[in-house]
Amino acid sequence: MKRNKQWNVSKALALASLYHFLHSAAAACVVPFLTIYFRQLGLTAQFVGIIMGAKCFIFMLCTPFWSYYAGRHNKRRILILGSLLLSVGAGLLFTLIPPIDKEIGYKFCNKSLYIKNSWKQNARPEDKHYIGDVKMNKFAHTILPTVVNAALTSHPRSTLQAEIKENLQVLTTVETAIANRISSLKQSQNTGLSNITHSYVSTPSEDIGSTQTTDDYLQSKWNQLLQIKDSGHVGTMGETANHFPVKEDNKKKNRTSDVYSSSVNSHIMKGDAVLKVGSEDRLEKQRISTKYDHSFKILDNQHQTLVLLLLAVSLWEILASALEWIADDGLYDYLDFVDSVDRYGKQWIWGYLGTAGAALSIGIVVDRLDCFINAYTSRIAVHFYGYAALITLTLLVGVFYPIHTARKNDMINHTVKGLHLLGGDGRAMLYVITVFIMGAIRSTINNFLFWQMQDNGSGEAFMGVALAIGFIAEVLLYLFKDRMLKIFSFSGSVTFGLICLAAQVLYYSFLWSSWAVLPIQILNAFSNGALWWAVWGQANDLATPGIERTLHKIYHILSFGLGASVGSFCSGFIVSSFGIERLYQACSATAMVWLVVFLIAQSKIPRQKRLNYSRLLAADTSDMSDSDDAQDWLVTALKGDFVQK
Repeated sequence: MKRNKQWNVSKALALASLYHFLHSAAAACVVPFLTIYFRQLGLTAQFVGIIMGAKCFIFMLCTPFWSYYAGRHNKRRILILGSLLLSVGAGLLFTLIPPIDKEIGYKFCNKSLYIKNSWKQNARPEDKHYIGDVKMNKFAHTILPTVVNAALTSHPRSTLQAEIKENLQVLTTVETAIANRISSLKQSQNTGLSNITHSYVSTPSEDIGSTQTTDDYLQSKWNQLLQIKDSGHVGTMGETANHFPVKEDNKKKNRTSDVYSSSVNSHIMKGDAVLKVGSEDRLEKQRISTKYDHSFKILDNQHQTLVLLLLAVSLWEILASALEWIADDGLYDYLDFVDSVDRYGKQWIWGYLGTAGAALSIGIVVDRLDCFINAYTSRIAVHFYGYAALITLTLLVGVFYPIHTARKNDMINHTVKGLHLLGGDGRAMLYVITVFIMGAIRSTINNFLFWQMQDNGSGEAFMGVALAIGFIAEVLLYLFKDRMLKIFSFSGSVTFGLICLAAQVLYYSFLWSSWAVLPIQILNAFSNGALWWAVWGQANDLATPGIERTLHKIYHILSFGLGASVGSFCSGFIVSSFGIERLYQACSATAMVWLVVFLIAQSKIPRQKRLNYSRLLAADTSDMSDSDDAQDWLVTALKGDFVQK
């Protein structure tokens, strides 16, 4: 006789928890830091919003499709393993996309190093012209290095350092003098040289010393000018110099970058020159390149990078979106098959712990590396390497993941019923709009909070700590979930969650240092955790048997798909036009306005509660009274009546 197969539910749940721990840890290595990666590639906030909005929109379309296809054709394990394997390659594709300008990576990388380390501490020897967020003109790095050396040897080092620290201004570039005077120098090599360079060159007795005459000194400078001109740099420098206006007022100094360069004279000269950053500078470089190279490009470097990232993100999201719902459906059907559904729903805790641990660890590791691992690889690539390693481990666990495919899969019918339930209940529609607004606001936090922290000198270690605090706070509050929902009720928990969310984003708009974000992250327990638990509770009360998880999925898609997509698109344009501070203040105002509307509308809508038949069937008969109302509950359930409260 064939022995019956034994089902080890505890082992299956342990494997499922390990799977969620590793998969969430892998996602935490990359997803929260994606916008930082896009920024270091040189994309503007508007383009970042477009990419993240497209990512969320693809998630909204692909996740239900993969879930339905896997259940319909009994391909859950194959899709999980295939998605994990292909996601490794798709994630590593990001490391092959070159930045628009390598200087941008140094700027944002060294900005945090300047805050936490001493001046010049982690600068590479071959890139000493990048110090903190101070950016040296690339032309000055290649032109007349001997002139800078002469200045450093002729002037006391302490005097130069004091002058740089005191003024910290944009210095005049050497190409200005060369471009404006090179033609005159050709015509008057012997007689006019000293007159032309008098305003740019200090007397040799002051800068070079008594051992060298004025004629010899000027002749050596002339030879250097000829060498530079022969090397082909003068045309570019001359054109570029015309785009550096001098002496901006103090109100515009906060938008300028510090430029250090050598000049024709033997000492370093000071001046205010605006170093254009962002799309204008790149468009200007493209115009100059087209003018001199006589080459035509359909897209400039920034738009080429945007297209490459859109393709990479789309491919990655199409592959990765198959994981979450398919694994969840397989585990639920498995537990339902062995009559242990009551043990379903706790695996998210391990996912949160994995997210917190991975975000903290990867942030600390990356923050301790140099800006570039080698000549071509930025340290941001470590995020994708960590993702690939953890996904590989997840793949090994996925081979043994507990999966069972039910014979009957009515996902489409359940979705139609769930939408009908939500559309036919006024209070449910309030929760639908709430999760949509919450998803839109959350997307702005996920996309640009790290930008705000980076602007205040924060490194990735602080970013990882901030993420870890938020997720751990939600796990700790979960221990008091039932008591909290009983005290505040569903509507009270939503109200308190919206208040905390509004306060949280308003606080983000006033960040003043790298650590200031850490205390407010505790509010994540209420602005995200408590709010979602109230939404799930309302969905469970509204649902008919077998529709609870369908309502959860609809809320999930509305928030993390549609809401996050709209929020990402809008936030990118708002940041480009008004700044991150105004974005978060607008989000705070939106949350408070919707809170007022939510309370007013809820008071006007009559409250209806449908009997939860699955709860009644699962209830212990010993807890039921012998009253007529308790004995007639099945009759009421069969009639499908509503209980007015």
